[in-house]
Amino acid sequence: MTPKVSLIASVFFPKLGGTPTQTHEIARNVIAEGIDVVVHPTNASSKFDYSKLPYKTRPIYAKQVFEERYSEYTHSTKRFPKIIYSLLSDPEIRSSNIIHCDGPTFAGMFGSILKIFLRKKLVVHLGGNIYKEAARRGGIKSFLSLITSRISFKIADRIVTDGDDLKDVLMSHGIDGKKIVTITNGIDTEMFKDKKLDKEFEDILKQKNIIVPKNKKIIVFVGLLYYENGPKDFVDVINSIKDNGVIGLMFGGGPMFNDVKKHIEKTGAPVQLVGPVPRDLVVNAYRMADVCFFPLVSIGGVSQIVPEAMSVGRAVVTTNTGSMSKVVKNKENGMITEVLDKKKMAEYITLLLNDEKLRNKIENNARKFIVDNMSWKSVAKKYLKFYCSI
Repeated sequence: MTPKVSLIASVFFPKLGGTPTQTHEIARNVIAEGIDVVVHPTNASSKFDYSKLPYKTRPIYAKQVFEERYSEYTHSTKRFPKIIYSLLSDPEIRSSNIIHCDGPTFAGMFGSILKIFLRKKLVVHLGGNIYKEAARRGGIKSFLSLITSRISFKIADRIVTDGDDLKDVLMSHGIDGKKIVTITNGIDTEMFKDKKLDKEFEDILKQKNIIVPKNKKIIVFVGLLYYENGPKDFVDVINSIKDNGVIGLMFGGGPMFNDVKKHIEKTGAPVQLVGPVPRDLVVNAYRMADVCFFPLVSIGGVSQIVPEAMSVGRAVVTTNTGSMSKVVKNKENGMITEVLDKKKMAEYITLLLNDEKLRNKIENNARKFIVDNMSWKSVAKKYLKFYCSI
């Protein structure tokens, strides 16, 4: 029997970022494999039209003003009983076989309650190293997050990680490795491919007064402006090779936006901070790049932006963190350095810009690797097999 899955999304649209995109792509693609999926955002916006999404969505809690920082312990716990009651009484959830949570903290907590009271099978998704993040941030919120996550992991029937590194981390903290499965996120290889820039994207650049001189080589950064993604390192490296006729473009918003803007002004680096663009237009950022540069500092699993850029057929320079080395093979389908090795990053970018033969080889190999190994068609089949095995 094909299972019915309720996806509990504590972080979902209209919020941008890896987790909402991951949930969206899982739901969109597993439906094609015949799995009945319903997404339940526990924090939604009444101004966002969820009916336009290509799968059934039943928001649990919607407000006029969307809470961007919902994923932290900053909102009132008074709403918890209402959310829990709504989840327990939802007919779609009650008729489902599997509860799949987008993370171990809020969604994991809600999912654990559903498992206990409704006797559902529970899947908890882990897309980052929560232990390393908690150690860096510190404080009571991080402590509570770890406690909640540990309970979710213990109660879960299965845990899905984005990389083998995360499986190793969980096992080192006493989680049973037998219930951990690694399924790397897929890539929509039809969407993420090279072609002419969309006019809507070009109009956005004009509105933001982004002007790129024709004689400049374009180095692109895409991602949320968090410490983990290394946005300041991007600025520093571009500044160190500014005499090579390069310009850096940074696409994305986040808590470090103003900090990065000040850093650009302070260093005088030839970098333009574009800000966020709609998800369906992000592919254009990769398309306009000569080289894509992602100086990741600390991630878990595989950063989605790297295989997206590779799928477009762009040479990528990134770092050996998480499970990135499972995707990027140095000087074969990309360039990979150690974390924070800015000198080597600058060296690799310069090499790619100067050696057209090497760059073309890497671009072709990058696209082929993603199509052969990470297309959503193949990943969705893994999810079908996974769900049916629970």
